[in-house]
Amino acid sequence: MFELEVLPARHGDCLLLHYGDAATPLTMLIDGGPSKVFKSVLRKRIRQLISERSLTAPFFLERIMVSHMDQDHIKGILDMLFECDDAKADHQVSLVEVKGLWHNSFSDVIGGQSRQDDVENEAVSVASVGRDEHSLPLHRPAQVVLQSVGEGRKLRDLAKKQHIPINQEFQGGLVVELPEALAHHNLSMRFLCPGRQELDDLREEWDEQVRILLDKEADKVVRETAAARLDRSVFNLASMVVLVEAEGHRLLLTGDARGDHITEALVRADLLVDGVMEVDILKMPHHGSDRNVSVDFFRTVRARHYVFSGDGRHENPSVETLEMLFDARPEGDAYRIHWTYPIDDWKSDYPKTRLQEVLAHAVERQVPFTTTVIEPGKSIRWKE
Repeated sequence: MFELEVLPARHGDCLLLHYGDAATPLTMLIDGGPSKVFKSVLRKRIRQLISERSLTAPFFLERIMVSHMDQDHIKGILDMLFECDDAKADHQVSLVEVKGLWHNSFSDVIGGQSRQDDVENEAVSVASVGRDEHSLPLHRPAQVVLQSVGEGRKLRDLAKKQHIPINQEFQGGLVVELPEALAHHNLSMRFLCPGRQELDDLREEWDEQVRILLDKEADKVVRETAAARLDRSVFNLASMVVLVEAEGHRLLLTGDARGDHITEALVRADLLVDGVMEVDILKMPHHGSDRNVSVDFFRTVRARHYVFSGDGRHENPSVETLEMLFDARPEGDAYRIHWTYPIDDWKSDYPKTRLQEVLAHAVERQVPFTTTVIEPGKSIRWKE
């Protein structure tokens, strides 16, 4: 068994991977979406799975994978584990039991065990930069991730309290690029990112730029440059990228990683054939943001199914991303684009008319794509 279920997670990611023996399937949770997703979507789906499989609570999650510490990936998992903690405190059966967690907390990524408190305090200080009109504003991605540092710490502490093994397959250290695939039941999982060199670069960049940014006596232009470098170089470098294979099918999980980092990792892993890697399903990086992909990325990674998890917030999925995809694949085998919400339901400030024009133009050019809205509770069909 090998199936991917994509839940409507507002502007975030929340995926259920079903695998193992079809008679007794196993489930992995990949990210939990932002606030409200657990209570409105994930909790309901887990209860349905308990009923469908004729089980009793708790529902066992073989693994939870947090692709990175951003709020729109981690908050739903926190909400779920807090509810489990409350249930145990009240001597009730919790909804789920987690057998293992893959999670790189911000402090572990940047500083390691020896600097956890210092790094977390630094991040809080940097996040406060720009809160008044006289300070330097960080761009939103930087602010959000830095503000999520505390949530990453909470998740780490909750896991320890509930005796959930953290990064057990990595000897309790960081989840990083592996030279060989990791066997997990019937799955072959190739961890591609983050790479050790990327993490070393990230730590060096953080130490260099954060000193400048926190120095209020430094020249404003210098501090602005430091803020821009943090935005560009730090906040997506630590995102996990995993190639999952089973039963002759391939799924590429990308979190919020940058496309060039993904392709570089594929080269290092010798996974390209004539410069291309074909997968059945590509979970689009960063909800389809055009900041994370390029035409070259789509030429390198070719999929039969492209999953865009987003509701139009922050203009994701980007119209430019669709244009790049259509330019990269104007001919050849048919492919399908999956939305987690109907376009009409996306945020009101999203440029829906422009997106519809791009889709219509692609149809006129006979680009071989179709679109569909993912049906809750249904897995994506590999051969559809």
